[in-house]
Formats: sequence, structure tokens, C-alpha cells
Amino acid sequence: MKNNPVYGWEPEEVDPHMLTNLEWGAVAYLSKSISGADTEEIWNNAFYKYRTGCSGTEVDAASEKTCVEYNTLNGQKASTTHNIYGVYDMSGGSWDRVMGNYNNLPTTNTSGFTEETLLNINSKYINRYFTKTEDLLGGVGMAYDTNIYGDAVYETSYDAARHNGSSWEGTTAGSWYGDASYLPQASGPWFYRGGDSGNNTNAGLFNFSNSRGCADIYYSFRPGLRLAS
Repeated sequence: MKNNPVYGWEPEEVDPHMLTNLEWGAVAYLSKSISGADTEEIWNNAFYKYRTGCSGTEVDAASEKTCVEYNTLNGQKASTTHNIYGVYDMSGGSWDRVMGNYNNLPTTNTSGFTEETLLNINSKYINRYFTKTEDLLGGVGMAYDTNIYGDAVYETSYDAARHNGSSWEGTTAGSWYGDASYLPQASGPWFYRGGDSGNNTNAGLFNFSNSRGCADIYYSFRPGLRLAS
């Protein structure tokens, strides 16, 4: 994106990067403002073929065979502003990876990072979370990092599920609107957000879960774009 002339900017003007967890939270919170969808919930992208810009036929639709197009009345319900100018595919569609990681765990064989390369990432491109060893559930389950706000995790969920090494403990749908709430764990230290097209009520802007960071046809990501400093 930085160097492709199709976008119409000069390379030195912009700083494209993979969206961080805090940037996801910013979009989620703006959707609840008077400039966003406000009190209404964002509709799911329920199209089972994982096509961007689609909506379902109702707010919690899942695994539908038809794409409700982005420029129709119901299609715009899947935008964070409930009009054509908002951000689409934040609820449903495919899981969105974000740059949010616990305890600097790289999961080298799947994410491609080593601990060294992970630690060398500039902090403006990644949100780092931490749980003390003695606070891990069953030696693996991460806890809320209450030092981080604005990511629409701790402040928008209740008793999020934690893995004890064999099963989940806590509330698996404790986020706003009944969205899924699974905290990362030692073998899945990365956040991913939004849910996928088949997640019904569990999908949504306030959905969060954990990932190993591996390649998968059901996982996606989105770029963030800021002015170069």
C-alpha cells in the first residue's frame, strides 16, 4: 500500500500497518457515538463465501448464501455508521487478526515471529499485554490486563473466559451485545476480533478471542493508515 501508485499517495506521506487491538477498539467505540450507529447494533456480514462489503438479512444472521450489498438499506446496517461512509466487516465476515499479543509469546512455528523479532516491533505497531506467571490460570490462561484501556476488551466485557489447560472457565459470551469473550492463552497469545460469518450473536465489534497467529482461510486482517511522522 505504501508504494503502490494505485492508491494515489506518495510513499513518504503515509504509514500503512496491520491494525492494532487499540485501533480496533477506537473504531468499535466510535460506532457507539452519535456519529456512528449510536444505540443500534452493527449487523453481521453473514455471507458464507467471505466477501467484503456484505450484510446479512438481520442483525445476527449467520451463514447466508446471499450477499446483501453494501449500498442497499440493509447492507449499510453492516457499516459502523449505518450508512455507506462507515467501516464494513467489523462484525462477522472473517475473523480479523490484530496486533495484540500477551507476554511476548511469538508461537514461532505458526505466526512466523521469533521472540527477538517480536520484541523489536515498534510499540506503535503492536499492543503488548502481560499476565504474571503466578496469575496464569492452570499455567496457561491469561488474565485481563487492566493497565490497557481503549481496546474494547476489559471495559466492555464481564468475566471473560480463560483456558485452564483443558477447558474454558468464565463467561464465553460476556462482551457487549452477547459477543464472544475468550482471553488469549499460552498456546494462543494473539488477539483476533469480530467473529466470522457463522457466529450469530457471538460475532460483533466487541467480540475477542485468541489465536496462534497461523495462516488460515477463515482469518483475515485489515490495514490501518496514518500520516507518516
